[in-house]
Amino acid sequence: MGSHLSSEVMGAFRQSQVFGEITTITFDRLMAKVKELNDICQCLTDTKNRRLMFEVCATSETPVLWKSEVRILCRKAGAGDGQARLLTLRQFLHTYHTIKAYYSAAASSGVADMCSSTLFSGVLGTELEECCICMEHRPEVTLPCTHSYCLRCIEQWNVSNTTCPLCREEFESTNETWVISEAPESSEVLSEMQKALSKLPEQKSSPS
Repeated sequence: MGSHLSSEVMGAFRQSQVFGEITTITFDRLMAKVKELNDICQCLTDTKNRRLMFEVCATSETPVLWKSEVRILCRKAGAGDGQARLLTLRQFLHTYHTIKAYYSAAASSGVADMCSSTLFSGVLGTELEECCICMEHRPEVTLPCTHSYCLRCIEQWNVSNTTCPLCREEFESTNETWVISEAPESSEVLSEMQKALSKLPEQKSSPS
């Protein structure tokens, strides 16, 4: 109970810290934080020696708007699965303070592997909560490479690009995308699996 409350208090503290920081941060200071976080993540690798890497990949040409339009790419270095996510300034600053807190805890307890695992699942979580381009709408379509975006963002992107914004895999048009539907109930999934398995013995093997 106490640890749960303390984690909530720390979370609220980090949120207030982030909001205050957004108003005063400069672009140069952001670049310094990205470098600092990359240095920290060199010490936070998983069992396959993979780590998180951050890179400023999009910003505004208008100085007044850069804080709302800047995006920081977070990806797994050394991973072949293409896991990556675009972060807004607010999300990056929250991630920055979270990772520093994890790093401090890992350094004092000697459980860096567990810390890294938590970071990967937290920062690069697979929950489809929001489009990683606009960070506002829920993902509605999935490209052949399996990265997901809201329909508005990917259609605007596809006007002048034929690659996935994250992994740069080619796709012809949004006609190749898959529409994301609501997840079925577990009972429905089990029922469909049972039907498919029951038909396996009836299927004839294809001629060699």
